[in-house]
Amino acid sequence: MEVQMKPQMKPQMQLQNLDCEFRPLTEEDFPQLLTWLNEPLVNQWYCSNRLRTMEYVYEKYAPRIRGLQPTDCFVAVIEGVDAGLIQRYWVADYPDYGESIGAEPGWMGIDYFIGEPSLRGRGCGAPLLRRFVDDMVFHQRQALSCVSSPHPNNLRSIRTLERAGFSHLRTVDVDGELEYVMIRKRKDVSDRSTSLP
Repeated sequence: MEVQMKPQMKPQMQLQNLDCEFRPLTEEDFPQLLTWLNEPLVNQWYCSNRLRTMEYVYEKYAPRIRGLQPTDCFVAVIEGVDAGLIQRYWVADYPDYGESIGAEPGWMGIDYFIGEPSLRGRGCGAPLLRRFVDDMVFHQRQALSCVSSPHPNNLRSIRTLERAGFSHLRTVDVDGELEYVMIRKRKDVSDRSTSLP
């Protein structure tokens, strides 16, 4: 019987020319997503050490991919390998959260994780995020700023965001959880636009 092996990334990648793409999350991805969510490092920071079930995945993500909730979810693909999840949303669509972090008009938030352990530690997280923010947040959605809010102790995520051009804005308490709010502003924007959410 022929065994299908997962494609492997080249050991020495040219990170400035990282081969990555972002495809919309579908229900066919849910089994892989569940595996990622229960991977120890992802589970620690993304799920507060709570093991997830397929019921949880359907309840949380099915409304998003069906357009019933204002969050767009994507599978990040690196060198042809499904690597993890990244999602975007207008912060204004979540007004309580926006108030908690001191959001301004035109802010778009992102959440992300690399779910495949073999793809971590290769330095591809920052260029992946930079590409997503440039293409999917600033160019496609014309956001004025992009924010992401890891836990203050999640130093790996904070360093990755810093290398992707983000800087610390403030640390806030959101429903009893600390968030280290980081922001990257669109370089071609000098004045705030009131036409954005």
